[in-house]
Amino acid sequence: MTAPANRSGGESGRWDPVAELTDIARRISPLRDSMPAAAFGGGQTWRPLAEVSETEDGYVVEVEVPGVAREDLDITLSANELEISGEFVEKKKVGWLRTRSRTRRTGSFEFRTLLARDVDADKITAALADGVLTVTIPKTASARSQRIEVTTD
Repeated sequence: MTAPANRSGGESGRWDPVAELTDIARRISPLRDSMPAAAFGGGQTWRPLAEVSETEDGYVVEVEVPGVAREDLDITLSANELEISGEFVEKKKVGWLRTRSRTRRTGSFEFRTLLARDVDADKITAALADGVLTVTIPKTASARSQRIEVTTD
């Protein structure tokens, strides 16, 4: 069995699977963009990009939610699980407008992460700026590391 003919136009005469896949993606893209998002799983919940950091005093969770309004976000802490959810609502089209290309996700999203149990739930803060939601979760006083002085007898 021989490999398919080179469709990528390369000079080597060998089949280039990467070029073949790139060509297929290029040809499918206009078709995909013209169909409703639900046809390609656009109606499903998706997970936004996020970063969870631990500091000496607590945790900082940064979630990328560009274009999401503050009132479309929901943040809950249950036991030691932080859940951030919301919805990115597609803009209403006014007049004659045809989408030529789309890589943005729309619809419901959800991000979950587990934290240590020693967090101070009453002092959690959340701020939305420049498309990034920053949730700051302080540790309880007993969970913070403490320096112990060594003394001599």
